[in-house]
Amino acid sequence: MELFQYFIFILVIFAAISKALVMKPCANLYDAGHITLFFSFWLFIANSLLIPYHYETLVNDLINNTTNLSFAFLKGLFFYGYMVYGNKLTKASGSSRSFIPVIGVGIIAIFNFFLFGEVLTQYQLISAILITFWGIFYYFKGHLNETNSQHIFLIFLFFAVILSIFDHLGNSNLHWFTYLYFSILIMLIISFFYTKKSIESYKFIFTEKRLILAAAIYIAYEIFITSIRVNILPVTVINIAGLMSTPLIMLIMQGLYKESTIKKQLFFGLGAFFIGLIALI
Repeated sequence: MELFQYFIFILVIFAAISKALVMKPCANLYDAGHITLFFSFWLFIANSLLIPYHYETLVNDLINNTTNLSFAFLKGLFFYGYMVYGNKLTKASGSSRSFIPVIGVGIIAIFNFFLFGEVLTQYQLISAILITFWGIFYYFKGHLNETNSQHIFLIFLFFAVILSIFDHLGNSNLHWFTYLYFSILIMLIISFFYTKKSIESYKFIFTEKRLILAAAIYIAYEIFITSIRVNILPVTVINIAGLMSTPLIMLIMQGLYKESTIKKQLFFGLGAFFIGLIALI
């Protein structure tokens, strides 16, 4: 990788840590459906504010690329499930939520490498394979095994892998902004219909000031990750950057929320980190 790519790689690590720091308290305090509605609403508003900067590409996709909008619609559908089950998993085990890139990165890399021809070095491919086995080991021996949340973990992993496939297809056939904008719109519509119907459900969007920072960080994360995976870093390398944030996230979850033990958290977190380093060779 070039120097600028290494810089972006490090930013992805810090972005992943920031996201984990804000999502755990949200998941502990609020219903998973309400959080999904809240974040999808403000993410849609934030993307709408960017329309003047991407107006030409948006119109071009709407007129000349209508068929490929189906990828954005499908992402929105699965993104809703990803958010809901991600919040449920985060509430049960923030450590396990941070480990999803670990167990999923190898699966995603295989799809991208063999089906879509994503360019990976030999060491990146080795890292992806090793990290998958490490994630399977965590599934049986890590904090997840202490919470009885394995079914949530597997459902969330399924959504993560499916979304990665749609991200590749969507970003390959649409401008990244068009793809993100319409996927968030679909997720917002689904959130609206599936969230418990009450005045509190909608007041929640406008009155929970404590979630403003969380929403802002999450919005910045989604826009940042979606834009850089197009031209700057391959999807698998972005996932590897995310998993290299795992040791700090797992230590934070142990220190603040008493998840598992320091020894176990360091064992699995540092293991993921050093396997991720192989991809940088």
